[in-house]
Amino acid sequence: MSTRVSINSILGIKQVLGGEKPAKMVKSKDNKNITITNNKNCSITTTVYNFNLFEKSQTINEAISKHFETLSSDPAIDDFAILKNGKPLFEINQSEFNVMSMPNKALQVPADEHRTIEMPAVLTIRKIVFVKGQNWEFIYNGFKISAKIEDIIFSEEVSKGKKFASGDQFKVIMLIDQILNKKDKYFSNNRFRIIKVIDHLPRHENLKLFPME
Repeated sequence: MSTRVSINSILGIKQVLGGEKPAKMVKSKDNKNITITNNKNCSITTTVYNFNLFEKSQTINEAISKHFETLSSDPAIDDFAILKNGKPLFEINQSEFNVMSMPNKALQVPADEHRTIEMPAVLTIRKIVFVKGQNWEFIYNGFKISAKIEDIIFSEEVSKGKKFASGDQFKVIMLIDQILNKKDKYFSNNRFRIIKVIDHLPRHENLKLFPME
């Protein structure tokens, strides 16, 4: 089996699968290569070694997601490519950045090494992003975070022209995906997702915190 890591191949797998699991996988007769097909019948052939990394490496998947989250937050970036001798080994345009940042559902992580916390929160808007699927930037407990807003009703309000401004606040229900730091034995925040926008508080209004239970 080939043990050469190819970041181009791993990015290619991510481009085909996005955040989904493969619909079909077929290995070559010598078990060195594998063809992966998504649910839209698009496929890519890579080495079994590289697919195993994609399927099992939390570090690689986090790096890919965060890289493309950063790219998607900058509207001035139109595309991304890896070149060799002036020829593209991997290329992708801005419309696919969001797909590349999605969590990998094929990732095999032991249940005790990750967790998701659901909690109420008050977020202060730092950067508004009206492009569907891209992250907004907020201040949360004094720290800058980026988060996708997955509330369909909120998205409909935005499409109808509801106005927001930096410094406004949202009362929300938020999911925090956390992963285990094996060395130091603690969970760290990896991703923030807003599943419900409860209220919008323009910056001139007094903030009313969630009641403590």
